[in-house]
Amino acid sequence: MLNPQLPTTPEQDREAACAEEHEQRQMTSPEARREHINERLPLLPPHLHPISPTPAPQQPPILEHFIQGGDRLRELEQQLRREVEEREQQVRREAEVVLAQHREQQVQDILQYQHRLQEEAQQLAREQAIEVQRLAQEDQQRREIEVERQRVAQEQLQMRLEEERVRYRQQQEEQRLRNEEQEARYRMQQQEQRLREQHLQRQAAIVQQELELQERLEEQAEAERLAEINRMMEEWRVEQQENLDFDEPNQVLDEDLDNHFEQNLDQLEREPENENGENEENQDNQNEQNEDEYEHDEEAQPPPPPQAPSPSPPPLPPHNPRDLPPACRPFNEADIEPDYLGPMNVICSHCNALHFDCEKLAASTVNRPRFGVCCLQGQIRLEPFHPLNPNEALAQYMTRQRPQWQEFYEDIRRYNAAFAMISVGVKLDASVLRGTGAYCFKIQGELHHLAGALLPLEGQTPKYAQIYTAQ
Repeated sequence: MLNPQLPTTPEQDREAACAEEHEQRQMTSPEARREHINERLPLLPPHLHPISPTPAPQQPPILEHFIQGGDRLRELEQQLRREVEEREQQVRREAEVVLAQHREQQVQDILQYQHRLQEEAQQLAREQAIEVQRLAQEDQQRREIEVERQRVAQEQLQMRLEEERVRYRQQQEEQRLRNEEQEARYRMQQQEQRLREQHLQRQAAIVQQELELQERLEEQAEAERLAEINRMMEEWRVEQQENLDFDEPNQVLDEDLDNHFEQNLDQLEREPENENGENEENQDNQNEQNEDEYEHDEEAQPPPPPQAPSPSPPPLPPHNPRDLPPACRPFNEADIEPDYLGPMNVICSHCNALHFDCEKLAASTVNRPRFGVCCLQGQIRLEPFHPLNPNEALAQYMTRQRPQWQEFYEDIRRYNAAFAMISVGVKLDASVLRGTGAYCFKIQGELHHLAGALLPLEGQTPKYAQIYTAQ
């Protein structure tokens, strides 16, 4: 049994009752139940203990002895039964008292437990109310903090937007100033270019005039020299003819005159390279040679004709060629150094085009050169094109046997003009488009077309000029 002094819970009472009932079910014999009850009962008072055995009487006869023994056993059995019943009643009364006390104690414990639960529930309710109030306050504080944060973030966003607007206006102003500066620089460059071109044109005109004047002077001097030579030859011929009286010397004279005339012409055509002293020495030597030649001839041959004066050297150019622009300088092939780029044996890894080694990009490596002039490092891909014989293809379009061939034959100029201004790569000058008037297309530099494949890749739709080819 549970100690009534210690408070127990209803669960503990139920577990104890179940354990006691289980023990009682296990004791099937009355003797085991009695032993169990006796173990649980307190000790009997001294007067309830069995009477000590009396001294053995004298030996009765056997029958009497058995009768007395049977009576004694019956009395003892009755006495034991009465004692057992009294004991059971006493135990029952004590058990009822104990159970009543236990029930009262349990009721008190339950009441105390309920009171304690109520107090705990009230305390928990108060704590919950405090916690709810605290959570509400924290939630209110969080909302206030969030609202404040949103307000600060909105203000910061407004400030950033304002800063971005100011920065954007500054960038626009800087861009406008840069554009104006570029336009001014471009106009200055154009003006300088025009001035340089005008200066070069004036210099070229001056050089051309000087060259023409020099040519005219040379032609005039040449004509004067030829006229002087002809006059001298004619005078010498007349003089020699007057001195001769027979025909054969005249024939020899004609041949000598022709030879001397050719020699003088060859000498006049060559530019003089020696000084005046050398020319005089050469002329004296020539005269001596002519005299020696004529000494071996017949006595009737006339003396040689007089030597023509040596032409004056050509005038020097008015300007130093180094001071002239490269395009106006005289060409000298000996001053040109050939530029050797090496063999064209470097292969592009994307399109297998051949290049010079100096054409590779700066991002190239030793084992993997990269080029941009062929396929833009693999960005442009052209499928292998195996056309028919162009003569046969053009002949088909010229037969006009099909409607599309007839249309091609009639509108071939329109097709050609349709590609005149498509995919134009040019640096357009928009400064002339700011005013009013007709549209003006002004460019700077070179004009080229961004031509691609005539047919689209497999699985792609035609675009740009491929639409005309695909149709």
